[in-house]
Amino acid sequence: MACLVVIFLVVFPKITLVAVFVLSDYLERAYRGLLIPMLGFIFLPLATLTTRGS
Repeated sequence: MACLVVIFLVVFPKITLVAVFVLSDYLERAYRGLLIPMLGFIFLPLATLTTRGS
């Protein structure tokens, strides 16, 4: 059961980041290119989503 929770916590931010990228221009307004969001998708998806708020 704990493994399922860990898998969910790892995958959920990535799914959210893909949905935000496809369905809105949130990342386009936050970043001026595709390199930073792609690196964020790989390494720190949650930080990539919250960076725009600051």
